[in-house]
Amino acid sequence: CPTGKFSTGGTFTLGNRAEDGTITDQEVLTTPVVDQACTGLAGSAKFASLKVKGPKSVKSGKKGAFKVTVKNTGTASSKKGKITASGAGKGSATLPVLKPGVSKTITVKAKVKGKKGKKVTVKLKASGGASATGKFKVKVK
Repeated sequence: CPTGKFSTGGTFTLGNRAEDGTITDQEVLTTPVVDQACTGLAGSAKFASLKVKGPKSVKSGKKGAFKVTVKNTGTASSKKGKITASGAGKGSATLPVLKPGVSKTITVKAKVKGKKGKKVTVKLKASGGASATGKFKVKVK
């Protein structure tokens, strides 16, 4: 859909077909052409690497809020998906459909575990017709 517009229309021929194959009483129906806006271009969605911001420290066993920015650098809209935290953090958030060139920042609340005073890594992965990863180091208090 490189023009941003999708046009549809059609012509139908109706009639009666006899056993010998002859067609009688033909009528031709033509539908008007309808223009619709396209969502994305031919191709596929592609996520750039995730940009992650989060707290400097989180108490072990408590949730920290991580702001994850996802950008669709592909030529088609993504699918509705998820951002999942793993490693020292466990949690997830819903990722909406992203049109080509659009970025969205989603807050993922992840429960952080680790030894007090140590820095741990929270890994994040976005999926939804494409995928990308990112990580963030946080101190456990």
